[in-house]
Amino acid sequence: MKKGTVVSRAFLFRMFFGFFLRELQTDHTCFDQESVKTFHSFWGKCLFSVRLFFFRKFLVCCQCGMQFTFQVLSSLIQSISLSVNSRIFLYPALPASSFWFKSTYQFHILNFVALLSFVQSVQATSIIQKPLDEAIVYEVPTAWRAGNTTILFPSEISALYGKSIATQEQPNANFLISFVPGNYYVTLRALEKSAEDYLTIIFNHKAYILHLVASDEPFRTLTLFNPDKNRTRRTAINPSQLFSLLDKAKAYSLFQAQHPDALEGVLHSSPHIENPYQGFTVKIKNVWRFELQDTLIFGLEFVNPSNTTIRYKPQDLAVKLGERIYTQSIVDASGSMPPHTTTPAFFAVTGDGSGGRNHLSPDNNWSVLVIREPRDNKPAGGKL
Repeated sequence: MKKGTVVSRAFLFRMFFGFFLRELQTDHTCFDQESVKTFHSFWGKCLFSVRLFFFRKFLVCCQCGMQFTFQVLSSLIQSISLSVNSRIFLYPALPASSFWFKSTYQFHILNFVALLSFVQSVQATSIIQKPLDEAIVYEVPTAWRAGNTTILFPSEISALYGKSIATQEQPNANFLISFVPGNYYVTLRALEKSAEDYLTIIFNHKAYILHLVASDEPFRTLTLFNPDKNRTRRTAINPSQLFSLLDKAKAYSLFQAQHPDALEGVLHSSPHIENPYQGFTVKIKNVWRFELQDTLIFGLEFVNPSNTTIRYKPQDLAVKLGERIYTQSIVDASGSMPPHTTTPAFFAVTGDGSGGRNHLSPDNNWSVLVIREPRDNKPAGGKL
C-alpha cells in the first residue's frame, strides 16, 4: 500500500470520528455521559498510536536519508582518489536522464567537501614552515589575545636580542618571551594589539631577523629548517669524503679555536653516555653532525678494567636510538681492548640506511652496540 493512500485514509477516518464525537456531545439521548467519556479515552489512545507510528516512520526515513548521503559522499571521495568519473560510483545503474535528477545531491555533497577543505586550510595556516635564510626578514604575526607563538630552529640557539622583549610584564615591554639557554625554540606573546618589534636570533654563526607584529591571526608555530632538508634523497658520499669528516671531527677543538668558519654546518654534543657491557664499558664522549653530508661521527672510549684482553668486531659497530639501529658507514677502531686500558674509537653513521636522510640530532640518548669476537667465548650483546 502506498504512503499517500495510508495518510489519506487515516485523515478521512479521523474526520469521520471527529464529526461522530461532536454529535455524541450534543445528543445525550442515545448515549449516557459515561459512555461518551469511555469512547473519548479509547479514541485518544488510537490517535496516539497513529501518531507514534508515523513518527517512527519519519525517523526511519531520516536514517535512510543520512545513510544514503554518507554512501554518496564516500563514493565521491573514492572516485576522486581513483581518478574515475564519479557518476560510475554514484549511480552505476541509472540512465543518463536519471543522472541529472540526482545532481542536487551531488551539489550539496560537493559543497560539504569544499567546506571541510576550507576549514582545514584555514586551520593549517597557523602552522608554518620556512627555510633558513639570513638575507631576509621573517614576518611573524604573533599571538596576543590567546595562546602564544613558538619559533623552532634545527638545533641549539646561541643568543637572541630584542628591544622591547622581556621575560616578564613591565612598562616598556611589548612582548613576553620564554627561552632557556641551550633550547632550540623560543615562545612569544604580544602584550598589546599594536605591539611591534624586531627579534635577532644567532644560530649556527649567523643572525636571523624576525619582525614581530601582534595579530588576531597569528602563527602558532614557525619552524625554520635547513633548505637541503627538503630533499627526500641524500647526496651520495664517497669513502674519501667520510675519511675527511672523520679527520675534521678528531681535530674539532683545533678548528674551533683557529678556524671556526671551517665548522659551518657542524653541530657538536658531548653527551657523556655510558653503555655497560659484561667486562667493559663504552663511553660516548662526543657526537658531531655534518649537516650537508647527513653524517654523524661518534667519538668513543672503550674502558676495560679486567685482566684479559677483550676483542670486538669494529666493522659491526652500530648505534641504537629508540627502536631503530643505524650501522656504521666508516670506522676507525683497533678491535682490541687491552687489560686495564681506555681505548679510543671513532665511527660514522650516514643517512637512514635506505638512501634517505636521517635528520638526526647529535644530542640524543644513544646506545652503542658492540659484538665480541667469538674466541672470547662471551655473549654477543651488552647490558644497555
